[in-house]
Amino acid sequence: MTDEKKAPYKWIAAKLESLDPYKDYEEIVRLTTCYHANDFMNNLIYSITFPNLVKGGRSARAIWREDGGKVLHKATVRCEGSEHHNMTWLFYGANDKRCLDSIAYVNNLHARLEAKVTPGCYGHNDDYIDTLASAALIGQRFAISLGLQGLTTKLVCMSICCGMLWEKRQDTTVFIYA
Repeated sequence: MTDEKKAPYKWIAAKLESLDPYKDYEEIVRLTTCYHANDFMNNLIYSITFPNLVKGGRSARAIWREDGGKVLHKATVRCEGSEHHNMTWLFYGANDKRCLDSIAYVNNLHARLEAKVTPGCYGHNDDYIDTLASAALIGQRFAISLGLQGLTTKLVCMSICCGMLWEKRQDTTVFIYA
């Protein structure tokens, strides 16, 4: 039984090593983030990544607000909403209509919050670039901290390239604070 479980992991690693980050970035992201996903790992990574969202003053104000916001009062709903959008983006990729619709929804939500709840907190690229970079490597850092192998150097570089290519798509820019 153990050998049967290892075969897909060997296949996925070989497949990832064969991909070109400039052409196959959507498949790279999907395979590295969704293939091994389960509820426990998604929630754990979300919990580890979340503090990166509140490092900056504007983003901390947007997330915590004056009364603790959804983080305090509707934590499960906020987590599930974020995970729904994150997994939609990661699984379907930047060129899929479902991803584009999800990004449009999040951007519209942020625009409403900017106008009514926390003005001046959204739309600052410098506030989310560090969060995206941290999120891209959090799995690698976590695996290494547990003494696991982590990703190969090539896959770490691919992850960074994928993030840069995604960011360059002007039509899919998303400000991740919701």
